[in-house]
Amino acid sequence: MHFVRGSSLALAIKRKQGYTRRRSINGGRVMARAISEIEREILNLDRPEQERLLRALLEKLDGPGDADADRVWLDEVQRRSADFDAGLLKTIPAKEVFERVRLRLKQ
Repeated sequence: MHFVRGSSLALAIKRKQGYTRRRSINGGRVMARAISEIEREILNLDRPEQERLLRALLEKLDGPGDADADRVWLDEVQRRSADFDAGLLKTIPAKEVFERVRLRLKQ
């Protein structure tokens, strides 16, 4: 039996076999591929490759980043560090912080 690629009958059979019809991220091309197959491939990747893929997907979903964000956060961290080193900040012992959190969680 032969099916025309993209025909309704061929797609129905693929869906029954666990395939889904999805629009790809780039170019709007139609892809038919089992999600479970993609998951298996991802799980077989080395940890660094999985992390790289995750970062790429998150960047795609989050959209373009703020070009100044890294610089602004670095400036803030350096300012806070300088204030701490100069004794300008009131610190709270970790034991006290955790106790406050425990009390709030019980409420």
